[in-house]
Amino acid sequence: MSYKIRDDPDDLPIPCATLADAERRGRRRAARIGSPVLIYEIDSRGGERFVGVC
Repeated sequence: MSYKIRDDPDDLPIPCATLADAERRGRRRAARIGSPVLIYEIDSRGGERFVGVC
């Protein structure tokens, strides 16, 4: 599985290798921009599943 973070569902994603990486980068980005960041899990067939918010 791979993961991606987004500031908004319509924004371009930022790819992350692991969930821990996505959470860490999401927290830093959320603190920097002052708004929540969304985390998605990407499966091998290209589907995505919402995981959470940082």
